[in-house]
Amino acid sequence: MFRSSALSLKKVFHDLVILPKGIWGVGLANLFINLSTIVIFSLYSIYLIEILGVSPWVVGVWDGLLQAFAFICRIFSGMLSDYLRKRKLLLLIGYGFAALSRPLLAFSPFLSLFMLGHSLDRLGNGMQAAPRDALIGDIAPKHLKGECYGLRQTLAIIGSALGSLLTVPLMLWTNNNYKFLFLLSFIPAFIGALLIFWMVKEPKLPPVAAYKKHFIKLSNIMELSRSFWLIIGLSSVFTLARFGEAFLSLRGKSLGLETHNIPLIMLVMNICNSLAAYPFGRLSDAFDRRILLAVSFFILILSDLVLGLTNSLPWAFVGVGLWGAQIGATTSLILAMIADTARPELRATAFGIYYLITGLVHLVAGAWAGLVWEYYSPQITYLIGGGITFISLGGIAFLPSFKPKDIQLRNKV
Repeated sequence: MFRSSALSLKKVFHDLVILPKGIWGVGLANLFINLSTIVIFSLYSIYLIEILGVSPWVVGVWDGLLQAFAFICRIFSGMLSDYLRKRKLLLLIGYGFAALSRPLLAFSPFLSLFMLGHSLDRLGNGMQAAPRDALIGDIAPKHLKGECYGLRQTLAIIGSALGSLLTVPLMLWTNNNYKFLFLLSFIPAFIGALLIFWMVKEPKLPPVAAYKKHFIKLSNIMELSRSFWLIIGLSSVFTLARFGEAFLSLRGKSLGLETHNIPLIMLVMNICNSLAAYPFGRLSDAFDRRILLAVSFFILILSDLVLGLTNSLPWAFVGVGLWGAQIGATTSLILAMIADTARPELRATAFGIYYLITGLVHLVAGAWAGLVWEYYSPQITYLIGGGITFISLGGIAFLPSFKPKDIQLRNKV
């Protein structure tokens, strides 16, 4: 038994070592940019209200506008990446904007300058997402594509967890010096840009003569495959049940969790997220991705049942852990499926569409969950979410086969 476990670990380590350097470059860059971003994300709303005197309503409206702006940037950066046939260039521009936004946030004496810096941060975030995931699809070995997306997701969540862990002691150490932390967050963002520059090479896409060059126009969307749209449809229904991690904090609070311990919820969620992403991605390279997607949907149903039925804080943390695990599992699986079904010349466009639609559906999910939470109860909110996820399970039957041999056959066509 121990010999078998040792051999399995050796195989995992071997597969990680042989992954292309560019995959590690993208993953590690994602770790550092997430570390930087979580510092901004954790503090900016409090800074706006307590230091710059902005009302909570304005913060909410501003946050919604920026989220919409970032999602719109994702689809257009994806289309631009496919047209220019460049991934690394747009990644560098996106990371560069994110890094440049940090000094603006730190040294802004006025609200307008702070908002300019925050807009630059969201522009950078929007620009890099679709080209990043398309680049992974371009350079990942075909038999390790799920593993590569899982690794990227794991490293990204590790960055988020590190950012959360570092922010609290740094705020205590600096006596709540927001500007110092905003400026300090420039360092990991800059390291992320350097990692992209040094470790990632522009992938060799098929020669222009091999396919029609796609000008930036919305009609290109219609050239995406039926399989891709089935995945988008299923993902959209499923996303209605994933109504936002802020509700996890509210659930903990409703069960008696002290305010200063609320960050523990995000920590547990991120740890379980990172623990699930890589194994599910790796397994999906050996088995039909649909089976693993069904398993991840069941994990969310279990999470909803636990969070909806429990009156115990320890059990609520179990539900939070399950919630985090399903995020890691479903994200790596869906990204791999999109890479499988989108042609290389439209891959970044496909990821841009996925991010845009997912973002819009998230807004709808948050709206219905907030209404049910306020007018009925947290318990009913999670139970309805479980019901929506159960309905999503039926949609998996409409997806094409994602067995490794079937994926290879489609790629040859």
